[in-house]
Amino acid sequence: MTRKIIAVLLIVFGFSFHLFSQSNNTVLTYNEYMGKIESLIPEMKLTASAESNAYNNLIKAKSSGDIKFDLQAGAIGMQNHFNQYSILPESDFHYNGFRVGAGFSGLIPYSGTRWSVEIRHDGYFGDFESGDISLIPMQNIPPLNFGTNNFKYYSPSIKIEIAQPILRDFFGKLDRYTIKDAEYQLTIAKLKRMIDDNAVLNSYRKLYYQWIMARKLIAFYDDMI
Repeated sequence: MTRKIIAVLLIVFGFSFHLFSQSNNTVLTYNEYMGKIESLIPEMKLTASAESNAYNNLIKAKSSGDIKFDLQAGAIGMQNHFNQYSILPESDFHYNGFRVGAGFSGLIPYSGTRWSVEIRHDGYFGDFESGDISLIPMQNIPPLNFGTNNFKYYSPSIKIEIAQPILRDFFGKLDRYTIKDAEYQLTIAKLKRMIDDNAVLNSYRKLYYQWIMARKLIAFYDDMI
């Protein structure tokens, strides 16, 4: 405790020396003095940092309701060779394609309801080359051979999903707790910063008036002498 008091006194006299040692005839105004004090005291920076951290935690808690955007793009390629099936002997089917999609998802605040919307479009194009295909086996019908190089297939789709917890997080009970707790912590940090800053500044306000009074007493004694 004694060491702490000594350290505070050293800091006070250090600040005082820094502020008033410019010249014997220079006296800072109260606003100038308090402005320098507020910019130099580390305790005020610590309380400001604690309030800033509490604010960031609140933003992080509320970010669970942010809308998320997803974008998908890709290529598709496949080639099949049919040899084990009697209906498609020695047939080749090869195609290429593309897949693009976009989606939005999010959480409705204070409800626990999660939603998502996805739009996707798949496209395929390729060739089919067949061997001798017998339409009716064991009949005297000659086999057929056919193919195409103009195969195209498109598959646009849209998907909408809504999910609602029904147990512990029913209607966002846990989500609301996280946000409310962060709000309380921010309020506490603001009040604590106000109280701590005023407590620190009050001591320096008293020091300023004591210093002015001491200067006036010194000037008064000089006049008497």
